[in-house]
Amino acid sequence: MTKRKNLAELPVEQNTLPMPSRNSVETILQRGKEAIAIWGGLVGSIIAILWVTGRTYARGYFEDAMGIPLYHIDLSIWEYVEVAWGLLLLWGIILLIVGYGIFNIWRRINTSKNLFRLGFLLGVLILIFVVLNTFFDWVGRLGVETGRDVVLGKGFQVDFTSDLPQPLGTPVIISTTVGTQIDSQYVYQGFRLLTFNGGYYYVFQQIDPQTCRPENVKVVDRKRVAQVQFTTSTSLRTMCSIVK
Repeated sequence: MTKRKNLAELPVEQNTLPMPSRNSVETILQRGKEAIAIWGGLVGSIIAILWVTGRTYARGYFEDAMGIPLYHIDLSIWEYVEVAWGLLLLWGIILLIVGYGIFNIWRRINTSKNLFRLGFLLGVLILIFVVLNTFFDWVGRLGVETGRDVVLGKGFQVDFTSDLPQPLGTPVIISTTVGTQIDSQYVYQGFRLLTFNGGYYYVFQQIDPQTCRPENVKVVDRKRVAQVQFTTSTSLRTMCSIVK
């Protein structure tokens, strides 16, 4: 007679997952720390490049094209970044493609040839320097061209009305009589707006035909004028010798 086995004696299939070892946990934590460090460095580098890009554009726009010292302009780092991100988009795509190719070449280099690897790394650093220098030069020239367009006609003509005389040239005086009292207002006409920043209007009237820059930029405090009127300005391109 065949003896039946007790069900309790039959082997039970183990379905539980193996617990990770201590070494694997430490490896995961170490890789996580490295990823955070790399990400932090990458974000910091991107913000720095964006700031320098925006600063370079602003220098060309305000200083070189309009004759306004950059320290007069109050812009936050995020405003520089806002200006720069679009300029970096195309170049970023190009750099990603080039960087991917360089990375693949780097991986295929024999690790025993340290001198060759060092030379290759030096060449990559020189290439990065040349690319960044070319990029910043292009950004600066773009800022100059955009600012010059504003100077030569893409801005607005602006007239200021003040209750008190202002150091803005000869005004048109408008007098009104109320009873026995005579009230006068001073209207300053013929100005062209460059920019408005920090509560101040930066305006001019004439340009230097050789450089196409404003000859005399005036700064008007908005708190010292009673009214500001904007109208469409006419083009000054015929007065500029360096613009076709």
